[in-house]
Amino acid sequence: MRNAILILVLSLIFFSCSSDGDLDVITEKVNISNTQTYEYDLGGFGDEDGAVISIQAKHFQISELIRKETIVYTYKSAEGFLGSDSVRIEIITGSDGSSPGKVSRIVEIIFNVTE
Repeated sequence: MRNAILILVLSLIFFSCSSDGDLDVITEKVNISNTQTYEYDLGGFGDEDGAVISIQAKHFQISELIRKETIVYTYKSAEGFLGSDSVRIEIITGSDGSSPGKVSRIVEIIFNVTE
């Protein structure tokens, strides 16, 4: 029992200490007006692959991922908001259908919202 707990604790430490150091991180800096809707095309993915918002924007009317032929992130700031906002999207690939994919790329979009 003691060994099982030790293995569990070590596994949690190992997985919680992972960093972005080995991942491709794309940072986009975007200037938009507070009336504009911004779209970022993440590209096409296999049936088992996809994307998730890991850190949601804070000042939004719209901040979502939509899957059609490709996956598109859409953002529109909250009404009247001026300033900086950001979102972090994790791209998940490598699933074989029987096991989950892994985060292979990160897209961070930093918005400068003006009038």
